[in-house]
Amino acid sequence: MSIAHGSQSPAPPWAATRIHAVLGLLLFALLLAGFIVYGFLVLLPELLRDNIELIFERYNTLLPDVVNQAMPAWMKLWAAAAALGALTVSGAYIFQTAASRRSRPGLFWAWLGVLAALLAPPILVLFLFPGVPKFPGGSIWWFLTALGLTGGFFYVAWMYFRDSHGVGPLWASLLGLLRAAVFSLLAFFFMLPAVRDYKDSFSRSKVLVLFDVSGSMAATIDDIPTDAAPLDKLLSRQDKVLQFLADEKANFIKRLEEKNPIDGFRFARGLDPEYLHFSQDNRNWTRGEYDAWLRNPNRDKETPPAEGLPPDFWKTWLKPAVAVEAPADLSDAQQERFRLFLGLNDALVKKDADYLNNTNVGDSILSLLDNESKKMLQGVVIFTDGRSTEGSSTGFAQVEEHAKAAHVPIFVVGIGEERPQVKIEIADLRVPQQIQPDDKFPAVVEITGEGLPEKDVNAVLELTYSRKGKDGKEEELPIVLMESIDAKPGDKPTQPQTVSLGKKVLIHPTETPKFDKGSPPRVEVSYQIDALALAAAAGVDLKAFPGVRKWEIAPTLPDAELRFRARAPKDSQEIFGFKDHVSDPAGMVVQKKPLRVLLFASAATHEYQFVQAMLVRDMTKQRVKVASYLQMPPGRTEPREGIVQDAPLLRKFPDQIDRKFSGDDDKLYDLSEYDVIVAFDPDWAQLSDEQIKLFKQWADKGGGFIDVAGPVNTLQLARPAGAATDRLKPILQLLPVTLRDIRLEEANRDTDRAWPLDFSGASPDMEFLKLAEETGDKGPPPFLADWKDFFGPIQADGSVNRGFYNFYPVENAKSGAQVVARFADARAKLKDGSNMPYIVLSNPADPDHRIVWIGWGEMWRLRQKNEAYLERFWTKLSRYAGALNQGKVVKRITPNFGRVFTVNQPIVMEARIDDKGGVRLNENAKPKVVITPPLLGPKMTEQQKLELENLQKEKWMSYKPKSDGWFQVKFKPPVEGDYTMEVTVNETGDKISHKFTVKPSNPELDNVRPDFARMVEMSSYADEDVQPRMSAADYTALLQKLQRPKLDENQKDDRPRLYFNLKNASEIPQCMDKTSNQRRDYSDPRPIWNTPVRFFEGRVQLGWYAFTALVGLMSLEWLIRKLLRLA
Repeated sequence: MSIAHGSQSPAPPWAATRIHAVLGLLLFALLLAGFIVYGFLVLLPELLRDNIELIFERYNTLLPDVVNQAMPAWMKLWAAAAALGALTVSGAYIFQTAASRRSRPGLFWAWLGVLAALLAPPILVLFLFPGVPKFPGGSIWWFLTALGLTGGFFYVAWMYFRDSHGVGPLWASLLGLLRAAVFSLLAFFFMLPAVRDYKDSFSRSKVLVLFDVSGSMAATIDDIPTDAAPLDKLLSRQDKVLQFLADEKANFIKRLEEKNPIDGFRFARGLDPEYLHFSQDNRNWTRGEYDAWLRNPNRDKETPPAEGLPPDFWKTWLKPAVAVEAPADLSDAQQERFRLFLGLNDALVKKDADYLNNTNVGDSILSLLDNESKKMLQGVVIFTDGRSTEGSSTGFAQVEEHAKAAHVPIFVVGIGEERPQVKIEIADLRVPQQIQPDDKFPAVVEITGEGLPEKDVNAVLELTYSRKGKDGKEEELPIVLMESIDAKPGDKPTQPQTVSLGKKVLIHPTETPKFDKGSPPRVEVSYQIDALALAAAAGVDLKAFPGVRKWEIAPTLPDAELRFRARAPKDSQEIFGFKDHVSDPAGMVVQKKPLRVLLFASAATHEYQFVQAMLVRDMTKQRVKVASYLQMPPGRTEPREGIVQDAPLLRKFPDQIDRKFSGDDDKLYDLSEYDVIVAFDPDWAQLSDEQIKLFKQWADKGGGFIDVAGPVNTLQLARPAGAATDRLKPILQLLPVTLRDIRLEEANRDTDRAWPLDFSGASPDMEFLKLAEETGDKGPPPFLADWKDFFGPIQADGSVNRGFYNFYPVENAKSGAQVVARFADARAKLKDGSNMPYIVLSNPADPDHRIVWIGWGEMWRLRQKNEAYLERFWTKLSRYAGALNQGKVVKRITPNFGRVFTVNQPIVMEARIDDKGGVRLNENAKPKVVITPPLLGPKMTEQQKLELENLQKEKWMSYKPKSDGWFQVKFKPPVEGDYTMEVTVNETGDKISHKFTVKPSNPELDNVRPDFARMVEMSSYADEDVQPRMSAADYTALLQKLQRPKLDENQKDDRPRLYFNLKNASEIPQCMDKTSNQRRDYSDPRPIWNTPVRFFEGRVQLGWYAFTALVGLMSLEWLIRKLLRLA
């Protein structure tokens, strides 16, 4: 084939194709470059915008811990064998390749296959088998990735070396760059890139201040009222806190603000979520105001005024139960904010009506620490009295644990005074319900004094005279004494003189009473009152009325009564709003009630006849009511009955007691119808066993008994024979003397001379010994002068012209009995050498018996001097014996009954009860208790009604172990109101009634004593978190001002605690420090592949975008190699 010279041959076909390929490759490269540049310039900034950072999650992928002892031995052997095999095969491959001079591709692939077969199985087992111990790879993954990437770069360098010989350095560099980019992307993908949001925050420390706003803080007053500072002027505990906060010298809130912002909370039954925020620039917000301010983008320009919280706002915040109006001097904005505070209080109470009536200190603080302990707290300051009514002690333990773990010191400011509990209460006032005008009657006041053992108490008895008017109002009348006139038959009526003692009389005890050492300490104050005592108490000199022989208390009007009130001044340490403690009034009526006398004789002796005649005369004056019972004489079987000198004559001795009879005649046979029984040598053997038993029972209840001894039947008591010994024992027990057989004395006695009586045991208060009355202006005669006048001159042998001739001999006067008079015959002696007792009274300390022994029936001889002597002696002696039954005050029961209690709280009522004769009641006795509750109300629940029914059932007091005669009863009142409790002692027949009030339950005010032990326990130790903040000098000064309240003497914890009171609480701000912290908070990481990014007008996931770039780079590398014929 020939070619013409000078002609141009056409281009080969592959040349045009190559040009097109180069152009296409260039276009593809430009597109890929634009794609990648778009990703770096647009997508990457969008991905890594503000508050987002890139992380690699491969860092946390677990790696097998091949050196861990927990690695199975077989796994270790397998891995070691695989590694050794791989090294051996690799060494053989390298040796064979180096020895051979020609390329052997098959050997290369064989080497790779053997490596894969050796290493892949153990590697998969190491990563996938759960029994293989693993650990976070951390930086090892970076090392492995870098190692792999280094191998890739070696491959790139090796390929560059080969390609540069064939296509030149330029194309080899481009191919190397593409390969390096691919290996870099693969290494990037292998490290599992992810993104996470973050938020940088700047925080500073703060202080939490908690205020106890419960009822005990708002209502309790600890200070003692004085005349200068009455109770209504004293500050409550919360008022003292407000005073402290307003103190410019302490400047407590402002000094705390200087270092840290403050959040002020309040708590009672729980933590109030609303709080006050105080910033360091003297601004404050409520929680709602502060949250709204934080959300306001223009908050820097709209801040509240820089002024502290005004006192009126503090008062409203800390006393939410007090309803107040906005002060008029506030601006419109301030008044609107004040109403906001009131609204917060209303919402607090509406959410829980009892919120302020309970306190839960521990759980409130614990709730606050749970919410705030991670917020750089400098400390928690708590103003409280420490008294919790809800919650358990575990809450306080958890508070201590939380505070220690968070290094948050707790400062406790204890509110309330540390003083012993002092409380005086008048437990009971007992006076007779009715007396005779000339009676001398007792009044008994029982006072308890908690915290006052062996302290004096100035008890005063106040007497007034009240009458209820027609309009129902009480009218105070003057207390009047009147002349006592003993009109004789035929005397002209005379108008008695009167004297007014005023409308109020204060009666003081003869000696200053003193509390005992009991629990609680108590004292019984006794007063003996009659007309003379009232006049002395009123400061009226009755000697200014010389013509009056005797005074008595004027009888009360039908619609009026004398009213006694016991008064005890409050103690100087007692918190009580009044000057005196005053008891409820005890009413008493003064009436000329006839003395009811039963004359009991075996025969109509001289003494009996004179006494009966005298008493019958007094019946006409309505002074006495008398009945007689004369026993049948020997040989007579029919009893005598009828009327003797207008006095009933009974046909038998009374055989009933406390019975109701339809007719007056039947009442004569009831012992309770008599105040005194005068027995003239009766034949006790004629009485039945039942009659003797009833007579003893009547006498034990206060019935007066005068026994006149005689020569006939008294001997039966002295020497009872046979079965009579037990039958007559009750009578012998009543007598104040031990009898002797008179037959042994009569043989050696003569009764031909009269003898006087020796009144060495008498005292001027024995009215029955006063035979003469006052005459003229001379006043009453000296005590016993009338008796001396009766006896006349005493002869040399001691006998007298007028006197007594005989006596009944006794062995002795019983223990405690009072011998008033003795028979003065020197030959009549007892074994101890003293004269024979003639007039003997039962033990005056025994409040239940008035027994009189007269040694012989010869008192009628007083008529030999003056007939009035006999009349006055028997009249006064009968009144003395019967006065106990007429105006009886129960003194065997010493109550310790409170007056105010709380609903559904256990009540313990205690009483010391004596048996007959003044001894303590037997431990096995069961005094009966009957409780009368308030009337059933319509609002009572069925459960309350059922509990009231059970409460009304009979109950019994039980003996209090290891006590001196104290009995107690326990019960729980289910509803509020006024109750009455009646205690009956069957052994003595005594009965006492007591009224008490049950108020609604208020746990806050039932016990307001500060819990100092709890507050100290709650406060942190000063040397743990506070000491490191302070200089040595400041810390030493702080320790000197810390004062721990006096607690248990056995307490051994002497480490200083952060316990303060309002006097040193101003030291708390210097214990605070000022710290700040910048923190970055991260969200959970998100894989970068799942992150959507903007791609022109749409959005795609970044994973697809990155995958496209990787495929593009690999495709570009392959196309270039293809174009250069390297592939």
